[in-house]
Parts: sequence; structure tokens; C-alpha cells
Amino acid sequence: MNIVNVFSSLDFGGIESRSCMINKYGMGHSFVGISRGGRAERDILNNGGSVTILSCRSRIVSLKAIFKLYRHFKLFKPDVVHCRGAEANFHGLIAAWIANVPVRIGEEIGIPNHSLPAKFIFRFVYLLAHRVVGISDSVKNWLIDSGEVTPDKVCRIYNPVDLSVLRDHKKNFDDDPLTIMKIGFVGRLEVVKNPLALIRAVHILMM
Repeated sequence: MNIVNVFSSLDFGGIESRSCMINKYGMGHSFVGISRGGRAERDILNNGGSVTILSCRSRIVSLKAIFKLYRHFKLFKPDVVHCRGAEANFHGLIAAWIANVPVRIGEEIGIPNHSLPAKFIFRFVYLLAHRVVGISDSVKNWLIDSGEVTPDKVCRIYNPVDLSVLRDHKKNFDDDPLTIMKIGFVGRLEVVKNPLALIRAVHILMM
């Protein structure tokens, strides 16, 4: 199966790090950065993956980005296009629909601050998707409550975790897992970021 993953950029960040994990463990994936490459691009290429950087302005609306994505999809004929983030969703889903890609997936990676016109625009864009993924229950519920996605189309899939990091230290877990772990949280102290989940996870480890 030929799966094209569309990102606003493939440099540094949380969503970009997921592209590296997908490349490491997935099969049949290739990656497109609308604006620029960088750290994630190099990591994917160093691990034998396929990356295309379009060098377009990713800010909505970029007709050039839609056109270049359309040409990429027509050339590579993907079975699935999976777009991640607002800019990738907007340009990628429109281009994939025009190119008649069989399966089109959008993914919202946070809770956006959409104006009323923006909600109408994305409601139309998500009509072009077969499924829309929210990375948490909060994001999933926002997509539904905002009216941008119908409940039957949206699903929640959590961010992946690379368990190989834990397996490398498994022999030490029998003693005290907290003695070999350094835990840090970087993010907004808001419900949507769910920092309390980290505290609950530490509590479970200490039981």
C-alpha cells in the first residue's frame, strides 16, 4: 500500500517527530513537507525513507501548494493520503480530492482558535475526507462540537510512543523504574495538554 503523509513542514517539533516514528515502524509510507525540510527530513532520509519538500508557502490559502500536491499525488498515485495539521489538511485534502485519491484522511493535532468563517471553511474541507483523526478526546469532541466534522466521521487515535526506549532499560525496571528515568513536561498547563496524565503515570509506577 502506498501511503503519502502530508505535513506543513518536516523540520523540528512534536508532529514532525511522529513522521520519524512512522518511517521507522511503518511500511509503504512516504512524506511530503509543504514548506520546508530540516531535522525530521534528515532523520527520515538517513533511515531509508522517502521525502519530498515542495518549498511552498504553507499558510492558508496557497494555490501553489495545492497545485504541487496535486501533481505529486498524480505522479505517485497513493492509495491513502494522510494529512496532519491545519495547513496540511486544507491544502492536502483539497489536492487529494482533485486527484481522486481513494482514501483521504485528515488529522487535527490540537484545538484551533477558528473564527466562524474558518469553521465553515474547514467544514467544507473535512467533507472531502473519508475520516478525520483527533489526537485526544478533547480534540475529537471539539471537532464535533464546533460542527466542523460529523460524529460518524471523526475518530480518536492517541500519539504513538516508541517503546524501544523502555525496552532498552527493562532489566532495571525490576528494581525501581524511577531511579533510571528523568521526566520532564514542556507545554501549556491546560486541560487539553493533560499534564495530570504524567502525574498519574508516575503514581502507577510507584505502586
